[in-house]
Amino acid sequence: MKHSSPILPVSNFTTDMRTVLASIDRAPIEYWPVEGGWGYSLADACVIGLPESTINTTSGIKLEYRFVEKRIYLEMISLRSPGHQYWNINWELEEQRLIPENERKYDKLIFNITAFPETIWEALEKEYNGPEGAGHPDFNLAAHTEIRLSYQEHFTSEFWFDITRFYGKQ
Repeated sequence: MKHSSPILPVSNFTTDMRTVLASIDRAPIEYWPVEGGWGYSLADACVIGLPESTINTTSGIKLEYRFVEKRIYLEMISLRSPGHQYWNINWELEEQRLIPENERKYDKLIFNITAFPETIWEALEKEYNGPEGAGHPDFNLAAHTEIRLSYQEHFTSEFWFDITRFYGKQ
């Protein structure tokens, strides 16, 4: 089942983005040299690298991927009430484009995301790990997998980054 997005926009936070990221990452705020928006569009791009930071291409790309992971978890777990969260979340890069705009460089990433609604995942895990589950000789793994795949939800999500501060720096 394909959906456009499970987004509960992170941009509704009144708290500074760096503070939110550091809090969920349990890391010092300096670990997140970012500013700007949450990356839902070019106008809301997350700026990688603070003016005084020494971000280079390698560390900038790593920071993009850490940001993607944290925003996905915020949208699909942390911002949702129990019973409405997603579990077993996976994401894969579908497309990446460099977009020059007004003397700035933007990196647009599009990810395919798969996940299971919390209650579905719990039922599937209970069946798989239960007494009649995978360890039982009569357990039909093919049927279980087919059912599992029928409940897996698919989303596409965009992430926009202003990479001007590190683009091309070694």
